[in-house]
Amino acid sequence: MLADWLGLDFHTLAFTVVLSTLVLSALLFTARLYAEDIQGVGCWAMGNLAIGAGIFIIVYQIEGLSRHLIPGVALIAFGNGLYINGIQAFFGGRRQYAIPFALCLAVVLVDTLCAILWQDVRLAMLANIAIHCMTTAACGWLLLKHAGRAWRNPYGLTAGLFLGMALLMGVRFVSVLVSAPETYAALDAWSANRLVFLWAGLFELCLAFGFVLMLNYRMAEQLRAFAAHDWLSGALNRRYLQESAARLAANCQRLNLSLAVLLFDLDHFKRVNDKFGHQVGDEVIRRFAETVRKVTRSGDLFGRYGGEEFCLLLPNATAAQGRMLAERIRASFEREIFNCEDGTFACTVSAGVSDSSMAGFDPDQLITAADQALYESKNAGRNRVVVYARTSPGVRLERDSYAS
Repeated sequence: MLADWLGLDFHTLAFTVVLSTLVLSALLFTARLYAEDIQGVGCWAMGNLAIGAGIFIIVYQIEGLSRHLIPGVALIAFGNGLYINGIQAFFGGRRQYAIPFALCLAVVLVDTLCAILWQDVRLAMLANIAIHCMTTAACGWLLLKHAGRAWRNPYGLTAGLFLGMALLMGVRFVSVLVSAPETYAALDAWSANRLVFLWAGLFELCLAFGFVLMLNYRMAEQLRAFAAHDWLSGALNRRYLQESAARLAANCQRLNLSLAVLLFDLDHFKRVNDKFGHQVGDEVIRRFAETVRKVTRSGDLFGRYGGEEFCLLLPNATAAQGRMLAERIRASFEREIFNCEDGTFACTVSAGVSDSSMAGFDPDQLITAADQALYESKNAGRNRVVVYARTSPGVRLERDSYAS
């Protein structure tokens, strides 16, 4: 076997596995310190540590009685349960701390019955392998479930590792099932165990790097999100909005879909800042952004275009549909009540609407047309929606969109 070719005995090979596991646990603990806002990393580190401790116990008790192996196997099951908790927390789910304890208890009960009371080592091995196979498969399934198209990012690599380990455990289950009892009577003498421990070491090594890659990928996503979004409103910033608008317009033109643009301006926003302070003004901006997000679709683009100006792009929507949505936003925001030291007050918003049938698919022209309609809205008294038209003087005021 490979251990013989390398001049290593079983204990030396297993000790190398344990040492690597402990080092990688320290790596995950260190990574957790630099990513405090990302959940689940601590569970992965603790899980790795528990599995390493379990392997250590098994290695140095493997020539003893079967009951001496139970703590090691239980720790490995506990570590797999922590992996499940870590994955759930990483994707924003709730940690279920009962899972690792339930797995640990299940292994202890099963091994106590099979190995000690019934004296059936084979049945105990089959049960342990089955539990390990199911937990590693569950980890892979959770990664694929929460990550969506996971095969295109580090989530897919880590999921593949878990599923690969589950497949190996399935093969090991079959090999134990069909082998003669004397083959695995001495666990350290069974050559398959050496390969399993070698694979376990490689698995833990690759798995730790998979977790680190997932962490780096998440942090990179957060950095991209911070760079693309306005910190106050959470809407896209102007630069990213313009870049995204160009791609969206090109897609709509290629698919022959209409594209509507809504431009909003908070009425008398400077007065709000001057009278109530910038903190209250910030709350007005945040509240308006929340109002818009409540009524937009996943494919819509919403960004902060200026200090108190916002832009909303609606693919597969006409100016009439855009006007209806803008009126809904205007009416909803008008009902918002803001609190300040002097009491309460309300704000209003003006809007201009254009679409590709009027201004073409060029984003700059679409926004310019919507801006002209917005200018007319403010000139006409604010707190209303105006739709752009190509007739002189350039816009048409929608009479039915006046605020009541």
